[in-house]
Amino acid sequence: MFNRKLEGQGLIEYALIIVLVAIVIVIIVALLGPAVMDAIANSPFAPQEDSSLLLSRIFA
Repeated sequence: MFNRKLEGQGLIEYALIIVLVAIVIVIIVALLGPAVMDAIANSPFAPQEDSSLLLSRIFA
């Protein structure tokens, strides 16, 4: 009735699409990350102290 080979092929195609979307997202974040961080750091709502100190307090 159903060809198992074709069903497996569909799963592989979906997996490849998910992997390609993940790679594109990582590239976009890598390229835009510094610009977004600068925009956040220069906003009026930015923390007044060094954010690395703040993060070290949170995760300590």
